[in-house]
Amino acid sequence: MFGVVLSVCNGKRAMCLFKRFFFLMFLVCLPFSSSADEFEVDWDNGLVFRKADPNVELKLSGRMQNDWAFFVSPDGGLVEEFGELEDATEFRRLRVESAGKFYGKLEFNIGYDFSDGENDLKNAYVGLLDLPFGNLRLGHFFEPYGLQDLTSSKYITFLERPLSFAPFRNTGVMVYDFCESCGISWAAGVYRDTDGFGNSESKSDELNYTTRVAGLVFEDEEVGSLLHLGVAYSYRRPNSDVFGVSSRAESHLSPKFISTGELSSDEVQLLNLELAFVRDVFSIQAEHSSAFVSLLEEGSGDLSSWYVEASYFLTGESRSYKAKHAVFGRVKPLDPFVVASEGRGAWELKARYSQADFDDGAIEGGGVKVTSLGVNWYLHSNARLMADLLNVDVKDLGDTKILQTRLAVDY
Repeated sequence: MFGVVLSVCNGKRAMCLFKRFFFLMFLVCLPFSSSADEFEVDWDNGLVFRKADPNVELKLSGRMQNDWAFFVSPDGGLVEEFGELEDATEFRRLRVESAGKFYGKLEFNIGYDFSDGENDLKNAYVGLLDLPFGNLRLGHFFEPYGLQDLTSSKYITFLERPLSFAPFRNTGVMVYDFCESCGISWAAGVYRDTDGFGNSESKSDELNYTTRVAGLVFEDEEVGSLLHLGVAYSYRRPNSDVFGVSSRAESHLSPKFISTGELSSDEVQLLNLELAFVRDVFSIQAEHSSAFVSLLEEGSGDLSSWYVEASYFLTGESRSYKAKHAVFGRVKPLDPFVVASEGRGAWELKARYSQADFDDGAIEGGGVKVTSLGVNWYLHSNARLMADLLNVDVKDLGDTKILQTRLAVDY
């Protein structure tokens, strides 16, 4: 059978790996299907296989996000710097993922994304659970930094996360736990900067140390209110003493309007502060992030970014909160939309202002301000239509408006 799978892999590399991924998942699932009394198949926002022993399970999931962007009246300075800003469309994410738990002590997660016609490794880790000091995770995964960055792309309010220079997925080891009595989640890890497949070549001392403490300082379930606070810190030794950050200004189909380029730096420190408040249908969320960059030849520079966003559900829903990881989760419509019925789904209005400044001292990365308004329609808990209208003001170059939409489905 494996030879049959290989024989159909003469096309694009992404499709080949896509088929191999599902063939691998078939092999993984095979032991679960040996007899009807040993397993059950369930739906929990994804296909779940459970053996008779409830402590053993495998979940298959995926997501598809199709985006469209329209650029309105860009200033001449932007066109001169970046060329014509043309309307575009893309599949922002086409992802398949498998995860599992065994006897409450071992977990794994493997995910690939095929959205760019190639393939990128997303999560690839193994975890040991309920150890005397907490939980241990090893592999390729998100560094514990930032509320928006740790909240899944399936659940963020806008199409894109706000302006930031937060670290994303890297390869390393992390210790984490959750204090149920105090509602606090904490994590600390050591990482090496890697590419999209978790590969890296660097010196032994070029490591990143990242930690986060976050959770609820107040919660009233009767009125549906909560207050979240968090702080994260990262000490980083860039690979080959090269550091740089850039931003597309909250539209993945736009150019990178601001960029520091490659900086000669052997030390970078990141600090992030988080705040979120939810009361029934209303929520507000804000973060401030700073980067202190030590340059090898020209002193240092301080970069900053911050945002504040708010949302309001017209149909009575409220944002869900995953206390164990101190992030926001899935919105579940009170009256899901179903074809040929009167279900209205969930309607959410949203607004955000964000700002980033990548200019300081010898660092000339530019600055940008983004004001966003939009609406989300959740057909049901696994599908939504999103629309954002952005006004992007790029320092010294002018501004443009961007209308962008997304159809998102996950399972």
